[in-house]
Amino acid sequence: EPGSMLVAQMHYNTSSSAPVADQSTIEIATTDSVEKEATVMQAVDFGWVTNGLIGGNAMTIPAGEDDVAHDTSIAFDSVIVARARQILGLAEDAPLVLYTAGHHMHELGKSQYTEIQHADGSNSCLLDTPDWDFAWQGRYTFTNPITFGPGDTLWMGCTWDNSASNQPIIDGVAKEPVDVAWGEGTSDEMCLGGFYATAE
Repeated sequence: EPGSMLVAQMHYNTSSSAPVADQSTIEIATTDSVEKEATVMQAVDFGWVTNGLIGGNAMTIPAGEDDVAHDTSIAFDSVIVARARQILGLAEDAPLVLYTAGHHMHELGKSQYTEIQHADGSNSCLLDTPDWDFAWQGRYTFTNPITFGPGDTLWMGCTWDNSASNQPIIDGVAKEPVDVAWGEGTSDEMCLGGFYATAE
């Protein structure tokens, strides 16, 4: 709408080269109507983002460790899911339908897995990335949409390798391992999921 502001967050890695002028572009397409309103729901543990101050434990990845794991669960009645329903104007018990899933980690990531544990005891794998690559930060579309409803829980787990043999090479030299936690920088880490959701 006129007067609105679009905020874009860009990440740059200048550890092995000098900064240059930004060359990013954004293309926006609009339409007069859509079949269903949609939103992007992100999955994260608030303890990770706040270093353990809110909602859970910090996401610590100790120096030298080659197999560090953290996981979290997000209930259907959580703040994250409630916010998605609010954006879509849905009642608090209205299911969401998920169409895509995306994973986000940085350079020390090994694997990430996300599933829905349904109230009836069944599980739906949303995305399994057993051998993480930093270039795989896109979204992947399901063959069939998956319903996330009352009593369901979204579970997400990540593993990292912070050993000396898995450090980034900067100016021809492998970086020394240091303790790593959640952060915006490329040398920090994340465990984040994103899902394109609509009403049922």
